[in-house]
Amino acid sequence: MKKMIKVVGAVIIDGDDVIMGKRAPTSKNFPDLFEFPGGKVEDGETEKEALMRELDEELNMGVNIEDMEEFEGNQSSHTVEKSGKIIHLTLFIIRYWENSEGKIFGPKEGIHSGLDRFNIKKMDEFKDVMIPGDAVFIPSIQKFIIDL
Repeated sequence: MKKMIKVVGAVIIDGDDVIMGKRAPTSKNFPDLFEFPGGKVEDGETEKEALMRELDEELNMGVNIEDMEEFEGNQSSHTVEKSGKIIHLTLFIIRYWENSEGKIFGPKEGIHSGLDRFNIKKMDEFKDVMIPGDAVFIPSIQKFIIDL
């Protein structure tokens, strides 16, 4: 049986834009491509607890669990070709956040080389610079955000 890795990510909404992290050029997988910030769910954590921890670790972003929104089509599973592991990714919409106490919001060195903004309505134009496993969510994100 193939090992399933549970991963969470944040669709960070600021006005008409989604803020995404650009993976560091030294990243083992998908260097220099954009992704929804997040990471692996550790033993004993809920998905939302994991995302709260990951956003603090990666971006110095403080998020409340009750501010994490689920949306239709927010889960996807795919196999990592080289290892055969199955990645199960769950995304949550984040509209409200603050800097972690005493820290400046921004990418942590070695994880992301920067952050960028993508207009929600035009995200299709940028799918070629995104991790493929994240790009598959564009239609669901647009439907949820634009149809509100």
